[in-house]
Order: sequence, then structure tokens, then C-alpha cells
Amino acid sequence: MSDSKVAAADAAEKAKLAEHAEQFEDMVEYVTEMANAKPNLDPEERNLLSVAFKNAVGSRRHAWRNVQEPECPRTDQASIDMFEALAAKMREKIEKELVERCHALVKLVDSVLLPAATEPE
Repeated sequence: MSDSKVAAADAAEKAKLAEHAEQFEDMVEYVTEMANAKPNLDPEERNLLSVAFKNAVGSRRHAWRNVQEPECPRTDQASIDMFEALAAKMREKIEKELVERCHALVKLVDSVLLPAATEPE
């Protein structure tokens, strides 16, 4: 087995463990390593890639929805204003993370996976 196939198999096992532990950020890192080491993915490896990015993005989407209209625990206007400013900053941070994660996936697909694809799947 070549070094790249060993690296891909190792990264796939790490991704499976990360999935089991629900550590989707780590899983994204491992499937990216896997794809870079072996760009022609089999169906199980494609599924790992899908699960990793779906859950990493999904958790951020959930967080974004939660800060869209948070309930302010305070009643005085100064506290409400401060709370709303904090919520806006949090939304911006989450949106930035979403964009970064989506761009990482598109880059991986465009620059690594599609050029190596041998089947129209």
C-alpha cells in the first residue's frame, strides 16, 4: 500500500472516530486530509466527507438561528442595547465561520476532488 493510501486510510479512521464522538470540526480536518491524500474517494469516504461538512455547517446554522432573535434577560434600555450589540457581533462571527467552512468545501471539491474524478458520479 502506498504512503498516500495509508495516510488516507488513517485519516478515514480518525474521521470515523471523530464522527462517533460528534467532533465534527475534527472530522472536517480528517476528511480534508483524506481527500488530499486520496482524491478519488469511494462511496464510504464520500459519505464521511458529506457528514463532516453537513454537521459542521449545520451546527453553525443552528447557532445563527438562535442569535437571530435572542431574548434579552434585562429590561433597562442600556442593557438591552448592549445585549443586542453582543448578539450582532455573535451573528457576524457565526456568519464568517459559515462562509469559511463553505468556501473550504468548494475549494476542496474544485481543486482536489473534481480533477481526480474518474466516474461521472
